[in-house]
Amino acid sequence: MKKIKRKLCSLIYNLIAKHMPLSNGKINLGQKRLRRYLMSNLIAHMGKNMNIEKGASIARGCSIGDTRVCNIAVGNPVKIIGYRK
Repeated sequence: MKKIKRKLCSLIYNLIAKHMPLSNGKINLGQKRLRRYLMSNLIAHMGKNMNIEKGASIARGCSIGDTRVCNIAVGNPVKIIGYRK
């Protein structure tokens, strides 16, 4: 069941959520919450206050700490230092 959920989340993220407007843009469709929910089912660990921005690609199995804005491709292994507001 978990494998099916991951595949479904990946499909929805890549087809829809990845292309939705920026999280802090003028149009709010719940994109920040949707991207966070979908991505939390795809990676090993996602810290609190994590913001996955439009177009981000993150490798499955990686881990991301607290309070980060991710709008880049993140593979495994990777280290993100600092954050952007």
